[in-house]
Amino acid sequence: MNKKYVTDLTDLLWQIEDKKYLDSFVEDLLTEKELKDIADRVKILRLLRQGKTQRAIAEELWISVTTVNRWAKVLKNGTWAFKDLKITL
Repeated sequence: MNKKYVTDLTDLLWQIEDKKYLDSFVEDLLTEKELKDIADRVKILRLLRQGKTQRAIAEELWISVTTVNRWAKVLKNGTWAFKDLKITL
């Protein structure tokens, strides 16, 4: 992953202090599919943190076990934000 893309985006988002403005910005920035994909990823992470099995999550969200497994690996081996959950899921 290109860290410059990540830094450019996070630097931009970090400047937005108003929640309504941030909501509008994200809504304009991302397509409906991109928003849904991100929301689905957050759901997967949330369910994994709740202790649900990968198979149960896949069935509940109608996605492949492989997709859930990829996010389980992110929780296990990803950045500190996901490993230590410094963010609220």
